Amino acid sequence: MKSIFIVCLTLVAAGCGSSSPVADDACMKAAAHLAACGTPVAMPPSCDADAAGALVQTSCADLTAATQDLKADGGWFSFNSVACAAGMVRYCPQPACTAPKYPSVSDHCADYIAIDGCGGCQYYACREAQAAQACGPDGYYLGYALKYCERFLSSLRPRMSPAGQRFLDGARNCLMDFVESELPYDLTCSDVKSRALASHVACYHDYGFCELPVRDQYLLINTVDPAQLDLAAGLRTATSCL
Repeated sequence: MKSIFIVCLTLVAAGCGSSSPVADDACMKAAAHLAACGTPVAMPPSCDADAAGALVQTSCADLTAATQDLKADGGWFSFNSVACAAGMVRYCPQPACTAPKYPSVSDHCADYIAIDGCGGCQYYACREAQAAQACGPDGYYLGYALKYCERFLSSLRPRMSPAGQRFLDGARNCLMDFVESELPYDLTCSDVKSRALASHVACYHDYGFCELPVRDQYLLINTVDPAQLDLAAGLRTATSCL
């Protein structure tokens, strides 16, 4: 136990290796919280400020369970690895999608919807490429839909219950079907984003988000980056479920 506190105090003294005062403060608070909970953390050269903030909000019981999981898996005790083990999927390493990239499968975007797994996410790359107005990495197709489609299927889905996996599969198809049937290729970037995000509420509701185990709901919400939570219109469904 003494060595645990020494490691965490070392992180505090080092400011967690961050150059931002705000990030320094978050990392120091996280290190102190981990120390108070008796959670072993290896000496990372720096820490993710968002992960640090999330860890401060995680109970000691959850942190203990997370580090026990890491021990069983032989995991590396860093801020991000503990956050990942605690269910914050956005901090987990994301397996690379090895499926072919657009346009090597088809020039018809709708054909991608039938492809299982992360390969089907190339539907959104196809839509971006064929849209009258390219919206780029900040637009809905690339900055939200493709990004989270791949993250949900590669990082989140293996961690969910069978019911959660069925939900993800159904919601994925629902969202793509909406884009294909309701969003013309000549829409502006702002119209694409607003109309597509609005569809998330209905798709999540219709495929049973509110009936999912609480752990699945927690994992899903914690897969989205904090900076984009205001864009995750579908996750507002969680508020109506509570």
